[in-house]
Amino acid sequence: KAYGYQLGIRHHYKEGDFDQVDRVLYDLKHNPASRRILTNIYNFQDLHEMNLYPCAYSMTFNVTGDKLNAILNQRSQDMLTANNWNVV
Repeated sequence: KAYGYQLGIRHHYKEGDFDQVDRVLYDLKHNPASRRILTNIYNFQDLHEMNLYPCAYSMTFNVTGDKLNAILNQRSQDMLTANNWNVV
């Protein structure tokens, strides 16, 4: 139950049901100035089902002018096995 699973769980909002990715896209389109556009993939209830705890655990998005800024937060970096996935 790693990254894709956590991001794909649907949650209910007053605007409808969204997974985290769809919610980010909705918010970027309808309220790009919001400081609440983020994802969280560190779910304590699922840690016992993972081989490793997630290295990357959240992303925050904000729009400045016509530019999208994305901040990836991670607790560690597996240089030998996952470096190519974590570097954008």
